Amino acid sequence: MTYLIKTTQSYRDLVTFFRQGGLNPWDTENRDTILILTPIEQYLIQKKKRLFKGFEEYDDVHRFVFDLETTALNPEDGRIFMIGMKDNRGFEKVIEIEDTPESEIEAIYEFFAIINEIKPSIIGGYNSYNFDWR
Repeated sequence: MTYLIKTTQSYRDLVTFFRQGGLNPWDTENRDTILILTPIEQYLIQKKKRLFKGFEEYDDVHRFVFDLETTALNPEDGRIFMIGMKDNRGFEKVIEIEDTPESEIEAIYEFFAIINEIKPSIIGGYNSYNFDWR
């Protein structure tokens, strides 16, 4: 995110502010532009608490993040050349991929094998929803 906006106004006032500016926070085309957290979620983040069944503290949740580096913006025009992975328990790995279709496929299998092995509670990616999963 580029900006973090705090307000002394109400949640409804914040949503109205963006709508009046031409951005509907819940419109699918604005998912990359704006994210408004609910008041409950804002409170939990400020207090460093999360609602995960069976976990007292947010740090107890096993979080895993990844990033795919590609040679093009469209899967048909390029390939994955690197996969970076990290979790909140000290795991870090970068898979560098040679310029062959077989290497790319092997790396994807290795990526999912790692996820299966460490079994994180949450998986997050950098721009994965709109880009990587295609």
